[in-house]
Amino acid sequence: MIGRLIIAALVMEFCYGALLLFLLARALAKGAAFRRRSLVSQAARPVIRDALINYLAGSNNLVELKKLAKAHRRDLVDGILEVHAAVSGGPREQLWDLSLQLALVQDWCTDTRSKDRTLRCLAFERLALACWYEPCRRIAGDLQLRGIEDPDVEVRFAAARGLAYSAVPEEVQRVFELAVSQNSLGRVLLTEVLRPHAMVLCESVVAEALRSSDESRVISALEIALAWERAVPLMDLHRLVAGGSPAVRQLTLRLLPLVPSSPENDAVVIHALSDKLRSTALEAIVAAGRLRIEGAIPGLTHFLKWGDQEMSRLAADALAEIPPRGWEILQEFGPLPGTPAVQSAREDGKAASQDSKTSSQGGKTVSQDAKTVSRKATRV
Repeated sequence: MIGRLIIAALVMEFCYGALLLFLLARALAKGAAFRRRSLVSQAARPVIRDALINYLAGSNNLVELKKLAKAHRRDLVDGILEVHAAVSGGPREQLWDLSLQLALVQDWCTDTRSKDRTLRCLAFERLALACWYEPCRRIAGDLQLRGIEDPDVEVRFAAARGLAYSAVPEEVQRVFELAVSQNSLGRVLLTEVLRPHAMVLCESVVAEALRSSDESRVISALEIALAWERAVPLMDLHRLVAGGSPAVRQLTLRLLPLVPSSPENDAVVIHALSDKLRSTALEAIVAAGRLRIEGAIPGLTHFLKWGDQEMSRLAADALAEIPPRGWEILQEFGPLPGTPAVQSAREDGKAASQDSKTSSQGGKTVSQDAKTVSRKATRV
């Protein structure tokens, strides 16, 4: 009995040892194959780079590029993406046209159906770059629509970036809907590709999102509009300042300088200066300066005189943006800590007053000279 147990233990140890040797040999073989591929890639990359440069320079000889596509397809794709980052305009169109001729774009379209999440995501990321070129967009457009419904979030973002190049408003609106439904990181990834469509989106889905009863949706739309950092045609934002939550009011006050001016917007900014929430009042101070609301000068003067250090500084900056009355108030208060804009406003105000004094003194001198001349003429 003991002998059988010893034999069984020896057999198990032998099997474990054989398994470990097999795994070790397999790892060594993979490492050797990887090193061989790395050496081949290092040798092929300069050749691929030179061939691509010659093609962009006007060479129509595709024989060498087709050979490279068969022998070093992965390295050729890497080379195209590397050159793509360094060119724009016509040369970039040539690169994507070459990708179509070499069937690289078609390979990426096939990879979008892969069950491997990594390969599927990589394919959509490359198609997102290729969709900048309209012929590539015609091929991959339907795949991008399917990709934004993928269960993997990274695949959805990659597909949405490609779909944002579409000229169809409905498809761009779907990208915006995806951005609004994501977290802050997701919105950051999609906001930049939506920037060229800001005007069209603001007239449709952005305005609808701001009228939504879902506060998170309103906040997401406001954050996207702010991230565009450009003038947008949004109306009736004063309603959000008047009746929204503190977070909505503060974001809307930041956005007001980027929308068309209106008496209603100016009125809500003036009213927000007296808001009980300090952070909202600070946003209102900044908005009053950027909008140059003269009706906000009494409130800004109050903060300049009685506010804490941060409020006084922001009020001084706002008054510096509202000439001439704002400059006069800054001069009346004398030396106060402020930013370069405040100092510049004070200097401009002093220069204007000095010019007026100089002109008045010059007028007195001219009148005195005239009187002297008349006296001499009377004596003569």
